[in-house]
Amino acid sequence: SAYRMFTSNTCLKHMISKVRRDVQHFERYQHNRDLVNFLNLFSNKQLELPRGWEMKHDHTGK
Repeated sequence: SAYRMFTSNTCLKHMISKVRRDVQHFERYQHNRDLVNFLNLFSNKQLELPRGWEMKHDHTGK
C-alpha cells in the first residue's frame, strides 16, 4: 500500500517533504524510481496518458 511504502522509505519521505515545501523541487526528483512508483500507486491505469506524456520502462521492463 502507499502508506506502507511512504512510512518505510525515508528517502521517499524526504523527497515528498521537500516537494510539499517547494514545488520547484519536483523537477529534481521527478525521475526518481521510488517517487515514480509511489505516485503510480495513485494513477488510474485504465485512462490514457495526457497529450505530450509518454510511458517509459526501466531496464527490467517495469
